[in-house]
Amino acid sequence: MKQLLPILLLTLSFFSFNNVRAQFVVNVITVDCSSPTTCDGYAMIDSSNTMNFTAISWYMNGALIQNGGNAIYNLCPGNYSVNAMGGGMVLTSPFTIGSSTPNPCANFGVTLSTTPTSAQSACDGSISASVYGGTAPYTYAWNIGGGMTTQNATNLCVGTYSVTVTDANGCNWNGASTVFYDTTTSNPCPGFYPVVTVTDCSAPGACDGAIDISCPTCNTFFVQWSQGSNTYGINNLCEGYYSAVVTDLITGCTFNTTQFVGYNSSGNIDSINVIGTLATGGNITGTLLSNWIYNCDIDMSMLDTAYMVSATFGNNPANQDSLYTVWYLADTTGAFTYINCVFYAPFAVGTYNLVLQVYCPIKSTPIYYNIITQFDVTTAGIAANNPVALSLSPNPVQDVLTVKGLENSNYAIFNQAGQVLQAGAFNTQINVSKLANGSYFVQLNGQMLPFIKMHQ
Repeated sequence: MKQLLPILLLTLSFFSFNNVRAQFVVNVITVDCSSPTTCDGYAMIDSSNTMNFTAISWYMNGALIQNGGNAIYNLCPGNYSVNAMGGGMVLTSPFTIGSSTPNPCANFGVTLSTTPTSAQSACDGSISASVYGGTAPYTYAWNIGGGMTTQNATNLCVGTYSVTVTDANGCNWNGASTVFYDTTTSNPCPGFYPVVTVTDCSAPGACDGAIDISCPTCNTFFVQWSQGSNTYGINNLCEGYYSAVVTDLITGCTFNTTQFVGYNSSGNIDSINVIGTLATGGNITGTLLSNWIYNCDIDMSMLDTAYMVSATFGNNPANQDSLYTVWYLADTTGAFTYINCVFYAPFAVGTYNLVLQVYCPIKSTPIYYNIITQFDVTTAGIAANNPVALSLSPNPVQDVLTVKGLENSNYAIFNQAGQVLQAGAFNTQINVSKLANGSYFVQLNGQMLPFIKMHQ
């Protein structure tokens, strides 16, 4: 009997431990977004959970979006999960943020009506935009010099014009219409109606768009494109605007057109993830958006960390039209890369949303990322009137970092968390032998340069 007693107690302890462990469940309370286009959903760990967690991590589609906190806010519709660590266990609970209202953009559209010009060289045509669906008030942005923002575009010459209409919910509609010469009057160019066909790119960053011009009723005609080609169609186009002048070689009549090649949102884009939230309100001047940047140094489907490292104007923001930025991206395997991006920002003053658009379609599942940060451009590093090109070598470095392009100045070395680890004066070289292996940034002459410390 004495020999059986320890065995019985051990068995009871085993069942007791498993019963306690079974109570450790992470219940997540979720609140859906107010609309499919609004990122105001949130989730929180139920306060009735019986375990005190020592670490909490929040994920969207497998990408880390927040470390710590019993709640997470400003979530867009999508699939999420939370990992909670405590008592030697890591518990994972997936959850979904949906939308509690129908899509406000579903029935939003615009009809364009055109009034022709009275003569081939006259500029008295017009285009009227009639909105259906959506929510008033509406704003109008025409691609016409002078920034026309009225519902009706007037005083138009012969040509094609595009417009973007936005409603109160932020729904956008893009379209174009062509102003022709009225053929009911004496017309030196009867039947001169070139037809323009645009094929959008298959995905962001893919340069496989095309524009073709045809004219079944025309005489022999000649086409001159803004990028130099004189064929009837141009191919392998990236996203952007393209212009052409079509000339009837018999009558000399001309037709001008400007077309925008976008990308097909129903194409081969698997998903677009957003890191960060666009800020709104009186403190935000606007949004500076990059082009889609192709970068396959890391697996974008496993993106874990992304943020802006530095931003610099070549000289004073008042007379420098470009903001030079450096961004850091790392995936869950520890692989990382730096991306240089220039934002066109003439006369920029105030705080902007900076959006870096990155994609890599050849690794795992193609995923496109919008990486957002808010930045006051007036705090950008200001160098001399003639910016100095600085470089570091060797990089990676073991003990001594050599600076090329600057002598006898001060420096500061930062870690990934923004903490200053080392600072002082230098003359061409900086001794970094006391730094541990890892990635760092050195600030020189208002510029932030990345480097890697690595022992052999």
